[in-house]
Amino acid sequence: MRPRLLVVGMVCVVLSTASCARKKVLAVPAPPAQPAAAPVTTPQEEVAHVFGAPEVGTCGVHCGTERWRVKTLSGTGAADVNFTTQSATVRTLTEKDVPQSLSGTHRDTPVEQQAVRMKAVLIGYKREPDGDLHIVLADLNDPELTLIAEIPDADKCSFACSSQHATEFRAARKAFLDGIKDHKATKCFRTMQEDDIQITMTGVPMFDRIHGQTGVAENGIELHPVLTVEWGSGALHAASCTTN
Repeated sequence: MRPRLLVVGMVCVVLSTASCARKKVLAVPAPPAQPAAAPVTTPQEEVAHVFGAPEVGTCGVHCGTERWRVKTLSGTGAADVNFTTQSATVRTLTEKDVPQSLSGTHRDTPVEQQAVRMKAVLIGYKREPDGDLHIVLADLNDPELTLIAEIPDADKCSFACSSQHATEFRAARKAFLDGIKDHKATKCFRTMQEDDIQITMTGVPMFDRIHGQTGVAENGIELHPVLTVEWGSGALHAASCTTN
């Protein structure tokens, strides 16, 4: 390594006539290198910090990328989560402050580390390109307040299939679709044909980046992933495609 140069400066001497001379440039040895900080994620997980770079899983096919460990509760994406549920509403979640930064592999904020149980009004749903069931929920007392709930596809998608909660994802998807009349696996947003269909879900909130998602909360918070689904009644509910 080259020695670092330190310019001491210019020393001006004022006598009968002004004169200015450059002082000698001194060579100062560079300080010893400091040891690198220990990585907060394993080398395999570091790839996920670069949003848009796919990460290879141990099973399934690549489905999603951004905060994918967080969204599937896989590895460090499930660390420090308290799965003893607390009550929440769409309103209480949408009022949470948005964190200044979002980790690609960790749940860094208290709201992301606490499982919740939430009763809400079902607006509609669709199947996302990443395999998730994208479900829009409204607050029981204010239908203008909405947020997104997502159930990963543990039968096909990497990290969802290897998550310790894969069985819960499968059960939640089945419970949700079992309540839908004539479900079709289309990518259009299917709006419920009835008003005030109440549904209860448990899951773990997380903040997603806002990119025009149908039903997205103003602060970008989602119930992601959903772990259980309970319908308010045993009746089947019809839904139809919209242009969204």
